[in-house]
Amino acid sequence: DRFILPVSMHEYAIPKGVGYHVLEKPTNRPVVHHTQLPFPDSALRTESESVFLDYANSCGLLKKFTGEENLILTLHGRTTTPNFGFYVNSLYLVVNHAQIEIDACYESPGQIVLFEAKLGIPMSFSLRQLYYPFRAFYGNKKKLRCIFFCLEPKEKIYSFWEYEFSLMISWILSDFYI
Repeated sequence: DRFILPVSMHEYAIPKGVGYHVLEKPTNRPVVHHTQLPFPDSALRTESESVFLDYANSCGLLKKFTGEENLILTLHGRTTTPNFGFYVNSLYLVVNHAQIEIDACYESPGQIVLFEAKLGIPMSFSLRQLYYPFRAFYGNKKKLRCIFFCLEPKEKIYSFWEYEFSLMISWILSDFYI
């Protein structure tokens, strides 16, 4: 019933509660996405999520999922959070420049789209992997979207789960096959 959360570069909190989210099972058959760009054979030899995200953007798959024409990669890699606070059950935590890893941040004139990416489909993931990047960009005037992205390399199936942080967590689930 406990999980670990970084609250600064050198401190962690171990609150009681639910810190992981079990992924929803896909309910639909994958949608085939046709592209002129062949799936790169060399990418199958890597274990880098960013390579597969870049390909998904290059071949128009991210455009298809997000509905955005001009997504530009603006950030990926390690950075730190701003100062923010939030409740875990009744415990109020203050986060002060904790290190985070953003797998990809794409931006268009109307949106900022944050991605947490995995190779294979895990049973669950740490909510902070989407929540901390969300808080890093929260307050921007653009629409902010948080997407959990998985690739099954051998099957070439991309799966997307979209999460919204508000009073409730909601999601949109889609699978694409290339």
